[in-house]
Amino acid sequence: MGVLTDPGAVRAAELPISVGQQALWMLHRLAPGSAAYNDAGAARFIPSPDVSALTEAVEIVTERHDLLRSRFVEDDGMPVRLVDATGPGLRVDDVGTVDDRQLADLVATVAGEPYDLARGTARFRLLRRAAGDAVLVCGNHHIASDAASQFVLWRDLLTAYQARSAGRRPDLPALTWTWNDQVAAERRKLAGPQRASWTSYWRTVGRQVPAGELPSDRPRPARPAYQGDTVTVEVPATLERAVQDRAMTLGVTPFAVQLAALQALIHATGGARDFLIGCPMSLRRSRPTLPAIGYYVNMVLLRATVDPGGSAADLVQAAARELRAAAAAAALPYPHIVRALDRGRDAGPPYRIAITQVDARLAFGPDRFDGVVHPFEVPRLQGQYDLGVEIARGEHSSEIAFRYDRELFAESTIRRYLGAYLRILAAAAHDPGTPVGRLDAVVEPPIVRI
Repeated sequence: MGVLTDPGAVRAAELPISVGQQALWMLHRLAPGSAAYNDAGAARFIPSPDVSALTEAVEIVTERHDLLRSRFVEDDGMPVRLVDATGPGLRVDDVGTVDDRQLADLVATVAGEPYDLARGTARFRLLRRAAGDAVLVCGNHHIASDAASQFVLWRDLLTAYQARSAGRRPDLPALTWTWNDQVAAERRKLAGPQRASWTSYWRTVGRQVPAGELPSDRPRPARPAYQGDTVTVEVPATLERAVQDRAMTLGVTPFAVQLAALQALIHATGGARDFLIGCPMSLRRSRPTLPAIGYYVNMVLLRATVDPGGSAADLVQAAARELRAAAAAAALPYPHIVRALDRGRDAGPPYRIAITQVDARLAFGPDRFDGVVHPFEVPRLQGQYDLGVEIARGEHSSEIAFRYDRELFAESTIRRYLGAYLRILAAAAHDPGTPVGRLDAVVEPPIVRI
């Protein structure tokens, strides 16, 4: 091992790092000032929380999950992971008499602050108003977290806060799986016999297939700045039930219906019949991984082969088959998938649009706290690619977020795309016999390339 940029941490430098983390580290070096891979969650406390108890809760959680106190530094041109003895701690900012809009802007600023991975990958910031309430922002760089990790973080943090507020130690389940275990398991799989079959699958799926795209407002820059924004809408309850019922009728998951609607939108707006989109898939395949925090996702490629004369139900069934096949080969890290495609430098990235589903159900009930705690909207993971579609399942409803590249799209265009997506989703759910080639009739007003 060569000379570390942090020579005082030789022992910690030998901790392993996953292939996916290596890729994120390289992306960070390309655009260190971007917030594209900033993940975050926020909650509003009414009244403001007990700072002493919350400080202790943050310490408990960062001690429990070592990726929250990890740093990534360079050793002979490659990243290595260092683990500090203590975490970043809780920072309290008194923000005075700001109104709700100003408070939301402050939350967005905290969530969007770029990370210096050599200094840390997590932050905990309490924004306290003179009115007596406060918003807690918990942020992570994606290299140390994923959507499920946000759920784990908030569950553990709120459990610890409730316990410390009452003077008790929190009753958190023992962790039997570490990030080192995950990386070791990845290395064993890559050295095993299945790697050849996974590689063969991905080469067959996407070697000569273009990335799916939506018509943009502006030309694509030579080098992306990874600057994004988000448009979010709550899914009408009637539509959510219709999607669930149609999925049950077809013997697929609701996500297969939602995926097919996105594929139909790409076809309807540009005419593409054969294309790829990305889909982050969970690598949490065993019970011990569920309570852990880490980068337990891998981007996979989903191929759409659209027959305009085929029915919406046919497209849904094909999407379900693609999801099952991709899940079976998802253990091959995305950089190896790209290598298997052997597309050449001029072919462009394998995907420019991605879709994912996350579980946003987390109890903030008043029975747990002396006061009210509820989620607070915070921007996250914006500008990674042309468009990222996130379906978030909540306690009582679901939301769909379109996270887009501001260099390519105007907000008004994204809102039209989102409206068109919802109409296609409704058409597929209510009338699955509709030919895919007729779904473009619900894409109004016309969307054209400028």
